[in-house]
Amino acid sequence: MNMLKKIATAVVIAAAGAGFSAPASAADGYNRWVRLVNDTDQTIYNVYADNIRHTNSTGDLLGVHVLEPGYSIMVNVDDDSGFCRYNLTAVYEYGYEGVDYDIDVCRVSEVRLRG
Repeated sequence: MNMLKKIATAVVIAAAGAGFSAPASAADGYNRWVRLVNDTDQTIYNVYADNIRHTNSTGDLLGVHVLEPGYSIMVNVDDDSGFCRYNLTAVYEYGYEGVDYDIDVCRVSEVRLRG
């Protein structure tokens, strides 16, 4: 019986430890982390996400970073609205803005920004 307690304790500790390494997700259980890929020949300086109802907007998803041509970055597209569908606006090197409309960040894991 003592051996069974030790095994059960080990299982509980392992399960608790696994919880710490799991990726964070929103309260609704959807993971809104996506990889943004710069598929252009220009540097991207800002990326903004507006949910399709425009009730909330994220700040600059790149923060202090820029996204060089051919590179990618993981970002969390979550404005605490509960929405999954966003319009992503990328601001490029020469001031051009490209918009990718109606991206379901709860279903995709990568968005290729093509200007």
